[in-house]
Amino acid sequence: MPNFDIPQSVVNWLITGERGLSSEFIVEYLYGFPLLEGHWRRTPHHPFDPSDLRRCLLLLADSPETATELPRMRAASPVWARLLDAWPTLAAQLTEEIGDLRGPANWSAPLTYAAMKRVLNEPHDTSDAPVRMR
Repeated sequence: MPNFDIPQSVVNWLITGERGLSSEFIVEYLYGFPLLEGHWRRTPHHPFDPSDLRRCLLLLADSPETATELPRMRAASPVWARLLDAWPTLAAQLTEEIGDLRGPANWSAPLTYAAMKRVLNEPHDTSDAPVRMR
């Protein structure tokens, strides 16, 4: 059985955290821990909307080690690189719109969504290299 070097904070998040494809992709990409299967594994999942972004931010809040490693996600795909360029602004915008990231689920973040769409729709090189896990 493989031995994965995963911080305890990530193990705790895997057990109790809010998870989505993009946050699970962060863990799989950075630590090589297989969470995604089949065609889901071959896609460099990134946050598509404020809900996805929020789950990624919760992972980073729960795992400071992962937050430190986040810049490595630039190599996952050109879209991840663009998102990381805008990450501080997107995170601040989302927090401003919804307040506590762990607060009630009845929120809306249209300004964050619009900002994310601008980043996601930026022209980019279409020759994405295959995803290389750790």
